[in-house]
Amino acid sequence: MPLALVVAVGGPPGVCAETALHEAEVPWSDQDAQSRADAFRQALRQVIVRVTGRRGLADGSSIDSLIENAQAFVQQYQLRTAETGLGEASAHEPRLWARFDEEAVGRLLREAGLALWSSPRPPVLVWLAMQSDGPTLIAGSEGSEAMVEVLRRGAASRGVSMILPLLDLQDLTLAGAPELWAEAEERLRAASQRYRPGSILLGRIERGVFWEARWSLLLPGSVRRWTTHGDVLDLVVDEGFQEAIDALAFHYTSVAAPETGGAAIAVSVSGVHDFASYVRTVRYLESLGEVESVDVLAVVAGRVRLGLKLRTGVAGLRELIALESTLAEDAGDVDGALALRLLP
Repeated sequence: MPLALVVAVGGPPGVCAETALHEAEVPWSDQDAQSRADAFRQALRQVIVRVTGRRGLADGSSIDSLIENAQAFVQQYQLRTAETGLGEASAHEPRLWARFDEEAVGRLLREAGLALWSSPRPPVLVWLAMQSDGPTLIAGSEGSEAMVEVLRRGAASRGVSMILPLLDLQDLTLAGAPELWAEAEERLRAASQRYRPGSILLGRIERGVFWEARWSLLLPGSVRRWTTHGDVLDLVVDEGFQEAIDALAFHYTSVAAPETGGAAIAVSVSGVHDFASYVRTVRYLESLGEVESVDVLAVVAGRVRLGLKLRTGVAGLRELIALESTLAEDAGDVDGALALRLLP
């Protein structure tokens, strides 16, 4: 049987952008006050699923009380129109887009005892291979559009950023179809280093009585494996991808879960030689979901000392910094402060 290598496409080559976590768009059929309130509740439910990483909150009544007054958390909303169907079957569907207050939603969820999956989120690199009776499919080639769309929608629904392999000579030398099908995980890790992913998702799909997919999620120092199967290929792909995001959400919210609440720490950042690098350092730390506030404690030649109030613990902060390219951790500490350096 021929072998197909399929990856999602969209946005810049090799990248699927992370969906804005606190925005959602839902159907809105009747433009009266009750319909709008219902739409806001549906939109806030989607946002809560993204922010917590807990897919199970999309259904059921466990968060009904949290979304009851959804309109109070809305910062902005618009009525939009989405085209559905193709050709003569196409139609225009009214939809409500809403952006919710990040800080207010965060407080609501923390008070309810729900852990938040912080941002920026380490991206996941997706490699997906498929065997079938049809012609070989390559990423973005004719015939792969449906599967590409499944992956794209899955990433958008969970607020996750995907990095997609370029499939150039460098990739295929280390991680061509034979390596993917043989589950040569170390070679795939090596081929993936150039993309600096937080995790690597491998999928191998083949057709027997049913479609069956074997999945591996490669995290730093660990691997998680599972299978999905069924009659409908799109559902097999979507369920496998969704389980990967479930595992990532559990991993990162567990890493960040506090033992006794948030922490207040001091950090000492070297490589801060001018005002521009000072602003870059402070703004980067303020952008991290783990960081509630940043206070400047001292500025000396080439170094700034900052006080950070964290929403959870230091482990989550360290992992976020390690996966980004703005700061790096140095060994030891500086007068009791966590030692960091600003990267070029």
